[in-house]
Amino acid sequence: MTLSSPDANNIGRYRESDSLDLTLSDLLNLGLDEVSARLTTLRPRYCELTVTAAAVPNNTTSVLGTAGALAYTAVAGTSAWRDPTTNPQRITPNVPGRYLVMLEVEWVSNTTGFRVIQLARNGTSVNRVRDIVAASADSVGSAQLATEYTMNGTTDFISATVFQNSGGNLNVTARLVVRYLGPA
Repeated sequence: MTLSSPDANNIGRYRESDSLDLTLSDLLNLGLDEVSARLTTLRPRYCELTVTAAAVPNNTTSVLGTAGALAYTAVAGTSAWRDPTTNPQRITPNVPGRYLVMLEVEWVSNTTGFRVIQLARNGTSVNRVRDIVAASADSVGSAQLATEYTMNGTTDFISATVFQNSGGNLNVTARLVVRYLGPA
């Protein structure tokens, strides 16, 4: 079965010719948990985390999603990929394969210093993915990153860091999205 592109509500569409490989008899003989598990595999897999108006300290690399001001304020998608108690800054996909990872950060206006955002797999920056944002007095500074990672489905995790050296704390709003693309 092939999933078409998701619509605006992130709902995939299937062609009439697609099959679930299950007959009505099969569904009647399966338990509710088994039916739910099979249907779950049909949904697009993703996790989206948001940080709103968080203060990033001066001259410090800060991990998004850690407790306090940088904690994620919203979670969407596959919640099983994140443990809000243990390592809440990590997204750990539970399906092996290729993933598109996107990070978007907006900084408040400030003309001093520079800003850096970074994605990491297993705590280490892969391919030195970074973006330096020029400081601006009259507009919000923003930066976006996107890359593809191969994940093992058990222990591999994604995290994001930010850095700024404006001379004081700067607020950020950030969004980290991890979306399953398919087998490796």
